[in-house]
Amino acid sequence: MRQKQFLQHIGLLTPLQTELPEHRQALYPSNWGAIETATVAFGQGISVSPLRFAASAAAIVNGGRQITPTFVKTDADRRGAQLIRPQTSQTMRELLRYVVTNGTGKNANVEGYDVGGKTGSAQVPGEHGRYIPHALRTSFFAAFPIENPRYIVFVLMDQPHGIKATGGFALAGYTAAPLAGRVIARIAPLLGVPNTAPPTLVAKRNS
Repeated sequence: MRQKQFLQHIGLLTPLQTELPEHRQALYPSNWGAIETATVAFGQGISVSPLRFAASAAAIVNGGRQITPTFVKTDADRRGAQLIRPQTSQTMRELLRYVVTNGTGKNANVEGYDVGGKTGSAQVPGEHGRYIPHALRTSFFAAFPIENPRYIVFVLMDQPHGIKATGGFALAGYTAAPLAGRVIARIAPLLGVPNTAPPTLVAKRNS
């Protein structure tokens, strides 16, 4: 029950209201028992909209403050209630950075921008409550620069295919993560995010 209460606390189980009329109710177990607690812990049996997920994930990395997304450009502070302790948020940022430097998100690493993130790979449901064989829905949540996040990127791919370069694997680390890395590499300079990578040393010819 504490798991469900926490997900409710950070907003994941509540429809997200924006300037758009459309919104989506989260799908989650009506009977939240021991088995559901175990499966929800790794993402099975629960489904939320991408924007709802991004908003809740942003609160996890921004120091713990609730975020209300908007499609209208504004300078207003969109942060709300304190959902988790700042120390907890800092620990999560460190873990998300580790995922990119040493874990499944290595292909999202962009030198100089200190990306933190998390991969997600889920089976795709089909008819009669069964999963579609070999079909995946992959995602990657990225925040940068992770020590003091200013931007997030969320990539969601529907049924990607493995290729020769990925060894045939279609998991998020081979599909969504590298795409997120390429997006960050392109947009970070446009957004004015300073690149902290050390300068490239050019060997001098001996005269």
